[in-house]
Amino acid sequence: MRRLILPRRQVLGGLGAAAGLAACGPTPSGQREAGRIGTVVLCMMENRSFDHVFGSLSLLEGRDEVDGLVDGMTNPDVDGNPVGIERIGEMCTEPDPPHGWDSSRTQFDGGTNQGFVRAYQESRGLASPVGNPMSYLTRAEQPISYALADGSALFQRWFSAVLTSTWPNRIYFHAAQSQGQSSNDLPGGPFSCRTIWDQLTEAGIDWAYYFTDLPTLALFGRPEWAGHLFLIDQFYRDAEAGALPSVVCVDPGANYNDDHPPHHPLLGQMFLGSIYAALAASPQWSESLFLYTYDEAGGFFDHVPPGTAPDDLADQGFDQLGFRVPAIMTGPFVRPGVSELVCEHSAALTLIQNLFGIDERLTARNAAAADLREAIDWLAVAENRPADPIPLPAIERSAAEVEEECRRAGRHVGQPELQAFVRERFPHL
Repeated sequence: MRRLILPRRQVLGGLGAAAGLAACGPTPSGQREAGRIGTVVLCMMENRSFDHVFGSLSLLEGRDEVDGLVDGMTNPDVDGNPVGIERIGEMCTEPDPPHGWDSSRTQFDGGTNQGFVRAYQESRGLASPVGNPMSYLTRAEQPISYALADGSALFQRWFSAVLTSTWPNRIYFHAAQSQGQSSNDLPGGPFSCRTIWDQLTEAGIDWAYYFTDLPTLALFGRPEWAGHLFLIDQFYRDAEAGALPSVVCVDPGANYNDDHPPHHPLLGQMFLGSIYAALAASPQWSESLFLYTYDEAGGFFDHVPPGTAPDDLADQGFDQLGFRVPAIMTGPFVRPGVSELVCEHSAALTLIQNLFGIDERLTARNAAAADLREAIDWLAVAENRPADPIPLPAIERSAAEVEEECRRAGRHVGQPELQAFVRERFPHL
């Protein structure tokens, strides 16, 4: 959960690596080691479960191949009364459900996934009944994600890397481990573990990290990375110019549109839609691949119990995967369909390593990760037959309108404490 206890924000204090932002966009290296898949874009959103986002594909749209919600699913409240699934009512959800190490194990409930409502009530002191963690979104609230799911690879067995909160899962997304970090209460110093970005640098493969307000990579405190960090507006300029490097990570706004409650879901859809549209219009479309997922389920109900995965810290509980999260891979050479491949966040790193010829694996988790290349149509790659971009539906409401909806509901838009912190520590942002 990314609140000011020490989520994706205060950790920047003292980590000056992010302050040295490059003044202009990255120069493309010319290296296209992956053949015709030479531009890979990664993105991690925040705090939604697979059933919360895509469960209505089975429940309301009759998609039998999707292991989503079905009528009659419930979780007991603290009094033992069943609380059923329900369409989300309040878009700007606050307080958001708990999702830390202990509360996630309450939700897991020994492998039954029957503790979501109880964890919510116990953490918030709320009386019965309460249905917030059992809520789900529909195509109306997720128009971009549903359009991409219709024509891309939808991974319905993608689990968060570890059964806990934001920061450990985000570190796994870059390093295939969290260096033993189990909560958002981060240590005082930077993470020292090797990352995919170290590997790319050593291999001479160009990369860039484009962020909106808070650079996750600042957690690693690598001054030598400063020339790879750019504000998000540079991504759109580089995409338009065909100047994106081989591997890209884009980060939405922790302050605005990363999908973390209480942010309105449509703001996250606008962000994802803009990234996809920029790629679709780019000269690099025909060699691109876009993969996005969510850090963890955010305390929202999912009915599939997570399993375990090899991990260097298995004896400390880090082999326990978290709940399912939405994950989509799309691009001109991605085979559309619902994938049964069992994945977690390290699979994104393995994909990059496999595409760009990096043999070293960072950890045991990385070595055991699923191979996402099975979702690529390699015959189409060999024959150079890139598919056209997927038409995206228009979002009829403006950002100002959905922000106003949150204000009318008494929910804050953005996070003033964070804004003040960033202004103080990083005035150049």
